[in-house]
Amino acid sequence: MGETNENVYRPPSQDEVNYTHVDITDDFMFAYVMQSPDICIELLEYLFPGHKIQRVVYLAADEKSEIDIAIMVENGVAKTYPVTQKTLAVAFGKKGIRMDVYLDDGNVVYNVEMQTTRSRHLPKRSRYYAGQVDINQLSRGQEYDQLKPTYIIFICKFDPFGKGLYQYTFSNKCDELDSLELGDESYKLFLNTAGIKDLPAKKNHVGKAEEENSGISAGMKELLKYMNNTKDYPVESTQYDLIKKIDAAVAHAKQDEEWRRAYMTYQANQRDAELRGDERRAKESALSMYSDGLSVEKISKYVGYAVDVVKKWVGISV
Repeated sequence: MGETNENVYRPPSQDEVNYTHVDITDDFMFAYVMQSPDICIELLEYLFPGHKIQRVVYLAADEKSEIDIAIMVENGVAKTYPVTQKTLAVAFGKKGIRMDVYLDDGNVVYNVEMQTTRSRHLPKRSRYYAGQVDINQLSRGQEYDQLKPTYIIFICKFDPFGKGLYQYTFSNKCDELDSLELGDESYKLFLNTAGIKDLPAKKNHVGKAEEENSGISAGMKELLKYMNNTKDYPVESTQYDLIKKIDAAVAHAKQDEEWRRAYMTYQANQRDAELRGDERRAKESALSMYSDGLSVEKISKYVGYAVDVVKKWVGISV
């Protein structure tokens, strides 16, 4: 950190953190709410109608081992063992929680995340996540032919491609023959909460390959509408129980002291990461300006860091 007052970050106290604006589209809240077996499972069944979930396992993307969480569905009843709120608070405070989800007609792996900030790097982010999913599978001794189909799913609070669709689905195809698919079973789904159009998908890659898909489900459309404007959405009158469950889970979390502490830590970590990024960029600028002949005093004023800090960056003894 720089040694000027404006560069010193003081983490807010729990009383100073504003929780009122936090809804299901907050990535921390979304990941935390997905700890609920019925909510997690029902959301995925909204995405892929007609398929029943058998098992959900939570993984940390930066860990090789599973978090001590497993959600099993037996005879239609979801059971979780073993898990505590504390375990989840720590787990969801990390970047990159992933859900491994197993369908009744074959093993399929999903990564589901909220995206609230528009970024031109989102497609490459999906590529990176797909690679991480595959690496995790292979690290457990899987051979290439045993890799499960993977779906990287981003729920975006903006239209990522500007075409107005509720959902954009991508798979690897031959440029020369559009009907020829690579068959690597790697798919990327971008859901748009501001969507207004629904085009039928050519194929449903989950389950029978020849099964036609009429497009995104009515329940998923309504869920996206809720996520797009949770403040004004008429939750009480909706016919979709999942929306009521999510809204209630969010309200409960914001009143829970354990969740508040976890969220405060998460926010502090996010801010700390931002400041480290600011310092890195300031150092790069300082080195560039110094190579152009600017004095450390002028550089200090431009980048907003103390002269002694700038001297250390450029290799001048303090």
